[in-house]
Amino acid sequence: MGTNGTQIKTVKIDEQLLNLYLMEVRNQAQFLMIAAKDMDMWRQQGDMDRFWYSAQSFLVAAANLSKLLWGSSDEATTERKPLRDRLKVKDRSPLKPKGMRNIFEHFDENIQKWFNESTHKIFVDRNIAPAGRLGDFAIGDNLRNYDPERHILSYRGRKYNFIPVYSEAKRIYELTMSHM
Repeated sequence: MGTNGTQIKTVKIDEQLLNLYLMEVRNQAQFLMIAAKDMDMWRQQGDMDRFWYSAQSFLVAAANLSKLLWGSSDEATTERKPLRDRLKVKDRSPLKPKGMRNIFEHFDENIQKWFNESTHKIFVDRNIAPAGRLGDFAIGDNLRNYDPERHILSYRGRKYNFIPVYSEAKRIYELTMSHM
């Protein structure tokens, strides 16, 4: 029984299934770390297309980790609790939110939304610059920007900090290596 008198549901998961999840969590965590390394390399080499490709790969791997750990439904969230417990993943994990990934995944809808909302129809996109150094553009006209000093991706004012996501993925990767 819980402290408030409610029944606590214990969820069991087949060990083989848990191992399959652990294997894929390890893969996605590794992909995320590769993407982060590639982002840094391509930024230093000045290849912006490959930089943004790698940034998108980072977001996809982070979202895949989120789906593996929490699923896409309440039922899956409950069923995956043993996986999160094994990996010591908290509900406040930086891997849980999928908002920035959704922005990239549904970029077509976001272009339309920007066009409908923008006053001047002038935008800046796919920039790599510290926050505040993009000129006098309205914040809503700053589409994708990466701040290399703070490792923050932003889209129209929404911010996504890569550091805690990377740190959590690395921690989980190391744990999966000890469970394999």
